[in-house]
Amino acid sequence: MIGVSTEVLGSVGYLTLTKPATLNAITSDMVGELHNGLQEHERNAQVGVIVLQSTSETAFCAGGDMKQIRQWVIEGDKRSIKHFFTQEYALNLAIAECSKPYISLIDGIAMGGGLGLSVHGQFVVVTEQAVMAMPESRIGFFPDVGASHFLQNLPYNCGKWLALTAAPVKGQQTVQVGLATHHIQRNHLSTLLTRLEMMETEDVNSSQLMIQNCLDSFSEKTIDEQFNSELERRKEWFSGNDIESIKKGLNDASHESKDAERLATLLKKGSPYSYEITLSLLEKTKGMTLENCLTVELELAMQAAFHPDLVEGIRAVLVDKDHEASWA
Repeated sequence: MIGVSTEVLGSVGYLTLTKPATLNAITSDMVGELHNGLQEHERNAQVGVIVLQSTSETAFCAGGDMKQIRQWVIEGDKRSIKHFFTQEYALNLAIAECSKPYISLIDGIAMGGGLGLSVHGQFVVVTEQAVMAMPESRIGFFPDVGASHFLQNLPYNCGKWLALTAAPVKGQQTVQVGLATHHIQRNHLSTLLTRLEMMETEDVNSSQLMIQNCLDSFSEKTIDEQFNSELERRKEWFSGNDIESIKKGLNDASHESKDAERLATLLKKGSPYSYEITLSLLEKTKGMTLENCLTVELELAMQAAFHPDLVEGIRAVLVDKDHEASWA
């Protein structure tokens, strides 16, 4: 079972992730099926909007199948690793360049590669059950799938703490940090999709406006002011360009801020190698196009895959699940 289904209902071309048992962890086969389905929907004149969704009640997509990557590393299968990342990054770019409006419905966990499938699209809808994160530092890797591009564009310096701490953001918070465009209650999704399916789309420009208005009409617009205040403080704490200065700033602030204390604790859990290459990547890719960022990421991915922290990190988090990695 590949784990992706493709369907057209009314004006909507659906791409549905269908492997809830693995939290829709992305395999090479799934990447290929998603890319093919995306192209089919773009060619189909009946399709006015493309919707990516999941059948799981708990997960949109937990990211790439890193246990498989680990196995390929152990076997020395560099060819399979390069094929996977090349195809995945090509899909990320294709989503960003999609000729039709593209909506992701995130109702549950979306991490790592799951953000690569969603945030490059035009609309990202989250429910109150959504949890988004970039947890790569916990497994000795770095935020990829075009994260070196989209993290740079987030407000309040959010990209840096998302990349380094693996801290999650939930529901409305995802809109406030710039990862999502709309917060819509889970119980409104079926009505929203029915509206989209019935929409008459004549051209891309009119479609975009109708879809924007439709999503806006369902969207919860309440702002978490306390979280906004935290974002202002985090912007200052993560203004440094090296991990030691960031850690020092958080430790100093921990005396009077529970948020700083929590982030400082999270930073103790990641791979020092991950911190080094992540900060270097974010500096190197400033101002680059997504396509160029993905090229840089592919080269770095092939290096990072064979650093010992990746095999150890995936073991600790995804295989043995003891969360006690011994970093190189």
